Amino acid sequence: MDAALLPQYHQMMPLSSEENLFEAAKAGSQEALGRLLNEVNPELHRLAQRDLGPQLQARLSAADLVQQTCLSAIRSFQDFEGDNQPQFMAWLREVHDRNVKDAVRRHAGAQKRRVSDEITMAEEPQLTDEKSPGSQAAANESAFALREAIVTLPEDQATAVRLRHLEQRSLQEIALAMNRSEVAVAALLKRGLASLRTQFGTKSKES
Repeated sequence: MDAALLPQYHQMMPLSSEENLFEAAKAGSQEALGRLLNEVNPELHRLAQRDLGPQLQARLSAADLVQQTCLSAIRSFQDFEGDNQPQFMAWLREVHDRNVKDAVRRHAGAQKRRVSDEITMAEEPQLTDEKSPGSQAAANESAFALREAIVTLPEDQATAVRLRHLEQRSLQEIALAMNRSEVAVAALLKRGLASLRTQFGTKSKES
């Protein structure tokens, strides 16, 4: 059939099969392309769930990945050089694979930045300011205030903050003492320090 007659041909026939939708999409029908992508959406969702796995699915949405793949396909469909629907599916899987890899890479980068931020905060200088003008007396007073404030924290956070900021233990030493990973200890310190800073900040405004 002459390619120029395809739009009229598909207007006369219901676009029920994926093959018909593909032919109409190749002829330039954006509506047919949208319907074709809607038809293959369940297969894309299955692929996304398989490629992400249970662990990553808790952080990355398979539905979002499918939507991204469909948008990518619409934008780049004019570059598709295949001649049939199976070739289209193979091309679509390649688009999907690239999007999955990009999403996993972005997530891994964000995760590394979060861990780095937590460890950096955990390795901050001690809350007791030994270099203040009041020298050792002021440092002792700060340590006493910190001990009082620590008891308001949840037990794990209190232990982590006490070991780090009163006993000057390293992150590795605290992890061993608490039988936790360094990242888990860093997260405890981050939450504990945030609570303490709120307390110290409120007290300083009241004084």
